[in-house]
Amino acid sequence: MSKTQTRLITSFQSTGRMGRSTLQQALISWFAYAGVEFSAVDTDGEHKTLSSWYPDIAAFHPYRREDDLLPCLNQTGTAPVELIDFPAQATQSVLAAFNHFNAFAIFADKGIRLTAFIFASDERAAMTSGAQIVSTLGKRADYIVVTNPARFTSQVFFASKLAEMSYNRKLWMTG
Repeated sequence: MSKTQTRLITSFQSTGRMGRSTLQQALISWFAYAGVEFSAVDTDGEHKTLSSWYPDIAAFHPYRREDDLLPCLNQTGTAPVELIDFPAQATQSVLAAFNHFNAFAIFADKGIRLTAFIFASDERAAMTSGAQIVSTLGKRADYIVVTNPARFTSQVFFASKLAEMSYNRKLWMTG
């Protein structure tokens, strides 16, 4: 296993309108401002958020099915920080593709460490996909749990098993 040379940051939690792409846009702006060397890949074929806002920065490789992950994996490991914006509703497909292409072996060979954003949400689909991500990736990834009290005002997420899993070993970020 090689030393970590690249931090790959992404979210593939299945639900839209949670701020996933907005957070990635903020990271791009911050990295550019701070002089952090990074790359970005937009895989959302429907919205093309990153590639339309940052055409000179974000490469576009649409993700529609498991085979579309391999070109993204082949591109990783070229910058100290890399962002991938996956489409909403892709959790199960991306997790299956990670398994199919043995993504963590590729990451180990390239010195890549995965960080996945998990968005606190009261929506069942978001909580289910967040739990699938944490359960499947386990300790092979790091997590940042993002809360947005303006978007979700109930305490459903915080009473969930996913929140308990998150508290045990994750970093929280409140927006």
